[in-house]
Amino acid sequence: MNLGGFKMTRVLSLFVATFLVLSFAALAYPGKDCDKHGKRGWDWWNKPEMIEKLKLTDQQKNQIEEIASANKQKIDGLRTQAKADYEAFKEVMENPNSTREQILSKFDQAGKTHGELRRAEFEKKLDIRDVLTPEQRTALREFKEQNKKEYKKEKKGKDKEDM
Repeated sequence: MNLGGFKMTRVLSLFVATFLVLSFAALAYPGKDCDKHGKRGWDWWNKPEMIEKLKLTDQQKNQIEEIASANKQKIDGLRTQAKADYEAFKEVMENPNSTREQILSKFDQAGKTHGELRRAEFEKKLDIRDVLTPEQRTALREFKEQNKKEYKKEKKGKDKEDM
């Protein structure tokens, strides 16, 4: 009987479970800086600075808001389902009597739902992208890149303060 293989399988299973815990936890709970859509800066089209910077028309703002509203229910449902699938996976992982097939089945289901959620979010982004002109897309990308740099710098400073 090869116990070394059993230990390696157990370590790998724990690693996968930990990875999924962190991934799904990040997915399931919006942060303190999140807006009504559950994402940081999601409603950027309502911010005066962005309206001015991108020169958004009222028609574009309305179209983007309609896209966000139309997708909200689907994405919220997928997020709820992803959380439930993750919880089911976690339960089967913690059960010492779970079989390999049961664990893989829950793992596959959680991954499938997670993929559906990511795809829905991505399609929403593409729908919004279609409303913008090429110049507005470029300006938005540049603005987001700058914000990302500032956010990382701010977060790095906060992390140092916490130490």
